[in-house]
Amino acid sequence: MSHYSPSTLAKVGDLNRNRGIVCRTGTVNNTDVFKTTAVNIFHVTGRIRIVSLDFEAVTQFGAQASVPRWQFVSVTPVVALTDISAASASVSALAVGKRVTMAGTALNTAQVVDGVAGITIKPANLMDIGWDGGELYLALDSDVAQTSGTSVFTLCYLPLSDGAGVEAVV
Repeated sequence: MSHYSPSTLAKVGDLNRNRGIVCRTGTVNNTDVFKTTAVNIFHVTGRIRIVSLDFEAVTQFGAQASVPRWQFVSVTPVVALTDISAASASVSALAVGKRVTMAGTALNTAQVVDGVAGITIKPANLMDIGWDGGELYLALDSDVAQTSGTSVFTLCYLPLSDGAGVEAVV
């Protein structure tokens, strides 16, 4: 993933208020990220506004009844691990092209699983996380581990503080 200077990030965020800056992981093996403990997916510096946060099945998921949730794992300052979404419905055998999206209407709102592969309704609500000079991770905790399949994670965000930005860590 490209790494841009803070001034470039701020300008892109200013110009693209509806979508924000896109940060995507490469294709990852589900056994590495859909685990029963929090797995860091994105590293966040500063304060950002989450416009969209989702994962997509690149290959079909295994038949395990994983129910992933997004978590906020703060490094600086240290803040207790916090769920920022509720668990989704089961992603057992999630079909290629289906996405699971954080709705973001409130803390602990369940994620939405696409009804049709390749079509995702984006939430109208946004979520601000972090703070000036802070550092945190967006992590995934799945309750039930996946044993097969691959996926890609996408975060669209707007920087809200000087030097704010996001990096994919998987």
